Amino acid sequence: MVADYCLALWLWGRFGEYEPFRVTPRSAFRWLNQFSDPEKRAIAKAVRYLSYVSEHRFVKNLIDRNRALLSKLKQGKVPLTNVIYVSIGEAGSSSHSILNLVRDRAGLQNLGCRFTDGKSYDALSKLTNQLGAGAIVYVDDFAGTGEQFCEEQEQLASYIIGNFSQYYLLHTVCEEALYKIDGNGVTPWQHSIHAKVDRPLHEDSTILTTHERRILRDLCVKIGDGKRDSLGHGSVAASVVFYRNTPDNVPRIFRGGRQQKHYLGLVPRTTDLPKPSIE
Repeated sequence: MVADYCLALWLWGRFGEYEPFRVTPRSAFRWLNQFSDPEKRAIAKAVRYLSYVSEHRFVKNLIDRNRALLSKLKQGKVPLTNVIYVSIGEAGSSSHSILNLVRDRAGLQNLGCRFTDGKSYDALSKLTNQLGAGAIVYVDDFAGTGEQFCEEQEQLASYIIGNFSQYYLLHTVCEEALYKIDGNGVTPWQHSIHAKVDRPLHEDSTILTTHERRILRDLCVKIGDGKRDSLGHGSVAASVVFYRNTPDNVPRIFRGGRQQKHYLGLVPRTTDLPKPSIE
């Protein structure tokens, strides 16, 4: 019991600024108290490898990487007026929010950079045809499998007219996504690479014993009602949390059940939380 309280306090200190769900000593203790003692021992070991990226760190890391990218393009004689930043996904996706953040914090409009929505195919075609050459920078916070990005990028590619190098600016990329994105002719431009060995629940990791990992993987399946995403989308078993949301590649044991039914999460993503009632 004392160990549980100590861990709950530690979790509060680590994830207390998480925005979608308020992590407190009480909520952390309630999360831990759902599990048996053998499960808690494995969880206590695994959760210490669940990294948290604060707002300050996130913004600084992303802006620094963007600055390095613009410096590289400038050295390659690419005018900043020929650099096009592109958001991907549907309206309201993380990509749109991150693009707005980078645009404003880095003063990209004052530098003369261009912007377009990845769903505005005609606008991208018209803009690239007008410029003729330059660079396209896709923006997001995280890439797990890289599949969704590559699907959208392949669609966009046919609308790009001229000679444009392509980059994917993001905070963190999983190593399996890294190679997939690069294979699509896009240069990943990330702050950090999330290796398989750094993810406790991943089969390539040795952080947990085989028995401990089996316990937690079975728990994830139970919490996720046997769904395919119990270890996170693509079974990536990611272990990184951003201040603004938890990637859908993170296992259910950390996120909890859908709508937080049956099992509560420590750091549920926005889509895991109950829908707000409107009276």
